[in-house]
Amino acid sequence: MQHDPASTWRFAGAELNPLRRSVTRAGQRTELDRGATAVLLCLLRQAPQTAAKDALLRAGWPGRVVTENSLSKAIARIRAALADEDGAIVESVHGFGYRIVAAIETVAPAAATIAPTTTAAPARPVAMPAARRPHHAPLLIATLLMLAVTGAAALWLLRQPDAATAPKAAASALPSLMVLPFRSLSAETEARDRTRLLARDLAVALSQQPGRRILAPDTLELANAHAPDIEALARRLHAALALTGVVEWREGRVHVSTELVRTSDATLVWSNAFDGTVAGWKRLCVDIQSEVVRAADFALSDLGRREEARGTRSAEAYAEFRKGATLFKDDETGGRRALVAYERAVAIDPDYTEAWLALADLLSHNGFYASDAAEALAGKHRAVEILDQVLEREPDNVRALSMRGALRYSHAWDWAGAEADYDRVAQLAGADHLARLVNLARIRGAQGRLDEAITLARRASALNPGNTSGLTHAAHLEIARGRLAEGMALAQRAAGVAPIDEHAHYYLGLGALLGGDTAGALAHFDDSAHVLRLAGRAAALYSASDRAGSDRELAQLAERYGHLDAFRVAEVHAWRGESDLAFQWLDRALAQHEASFYHLSYTPLLQDLHADPRFAALKARIGL
Repeated sequence: MQHDPASTWRFAGAELNPLRRSVTRAGQRTELDRGATAVLLCLLRQAPQTAAKDALLRAGWPGRVVTENSLSKAIARIRAALADEDGAIVESVHGFGYRIVAAIETVAPAAATIAPTTTAAPARPVAMPAARRPHHAPLLIATLLMLAVTGAAALWLLRQPDAATAPKAAASALPSLMVLPFRSLSAETEARDRTRLLARDLAVALSQQPGRRILAPDTLELANAHAPDIEALARRLHAALALTGVVEWREGRVHVSTELVRTSDATLVWSNAFDGTVAGWKRLCVDIQSEVVRAADFALSDLGRREEARGTRSAEAYAEFRKGATLFKDDETGGRRALVAYERAVAIDPDYTEAWLALADLLSHNGFYASDAAEALAGKHRAVEILDQVLEREPDNVRALSMRGALRYSHAWDWAGAEADYDRVAQLAGADHLARLVNLARIRGAQGRLDEAITLARRASALNPGNTSGLTHAAHLEIARGRLAEGMALAQRAAGVAPIDEHAHYYLGLGALLGGDTAGALAHFDDSAHVLRLAGRAAALYSASDRAGSDRELAQLAERYGHLDAFRVAEVHAWRGESDLAFQWLDRALAQHEASFYHLSYTPLLQDLHADPRFAALKARIGL
């Protein structure tokens, strides 16, 4: 059943208003925080089934690493609001999650529903107040340009025969998603413009993945005039999924509710709610994009896999594979649960290549699933063994060759072995295979051949503008050469293509830091994530003469990620002039066979160590 994001939920004598984040019971209104509201909304949508703890953590704190203690506190706040001290309404399912035990109904207010547009063309944006116009003028210009382009696309779509009589076009065979115009619950021009741009930017971010067909909201405003409802529009445009959204602006805060719906049967595939301040709108948009892109990518991939189980005849093995793909995130909880799911998939079907490759990818993926360095290192060794076994059975598997090549240079520093794998990739898939170009650029950078590395990285970007790996690596190399403007321009391009790319924001921060702009550096580092955010902030706060703040960030970095990425800890110590500590952490990174170590030759944060004999000795130990 599809629910409007602004619906009021009634259950057990209480009402939940998600947009206002409040529960009303027996005339008593209780405010909930954003996390508790999202958790309760997830429970209601899952009812009467049990909602797993991992799903509730993702719903309540999207994009953040939190413990189950946060979930327990949220459940306690919900029970207090419902006067449910004995857990009769929000029932605990030991070891798994929680569920709502009550009859549930929803009431969707008319103001919150997304109605089909009745005009034949998008409404002309209204000029913003003079005091605010300079800041948003570029966005409005971009909107007008987008309307011009998408208007032409919509007219072309409308001239096509109806889906019921026309032969199916080649493009319609691709998994497709339409981003409906988001609805603003505020009549203010600025709020409506920001809401429109959010939906448009989500469509742009979603379109970066190859093999996807994304219909933009401005196009749909035109097409909608010729379809009576969402289902009819989906049939006409062969859209399998629809993304909807409602945005509420109130008293300096903004609340965004999003839903992803399967159009064939109106099944709710995914939903989430986001809350922030109007002043923090940019950061909130980045968070929304991160979660929406991740959810849509899996949903679209699932549609593409629905008819065949990706190389297995076992429905049970495929179900475990899908579970792993859903859970896989750069945190211990998601990573470990995904690991268990992939292990089950290959145990059920030992010939399931896709699951073996997913397992190898997780084991080598920075070790975020691991609780200590030994476990992470063992995982990297096992990943190589898995890839060797896959290639014994399928010697021409390009993806397995590319993955093994990356592991060879980034963890084993087997430069010759990696080159051999990428030579084989060139024979099978061509010299311009994207993974080959990007990884060869990384190898050349590690070898100190920066010009060649930049050329390879830029070529990768030119061949596939939607993939930011080449752009971000070229940005890092340009910054390493001291060409800050060029490097930051490349990083800015990458951030424009993929606003959720943490590397793009990190390199923007690195360029600003080296240029003496510590405030700008901190802002960019805050838009990065995980290890990079903490390392960047620790370095920037030191440059801003905030030693206490730098110490605090550095301590968190070492405690949370020292067993996975000691190299970043070493970079901060080197930037702070603490050479002995830097070399201690570099030795640890070497022993842990960390992927970041291939940056050793050129990363700017280690420049002060280059004259030390210990630095040359480290390079020699990894064959450079």
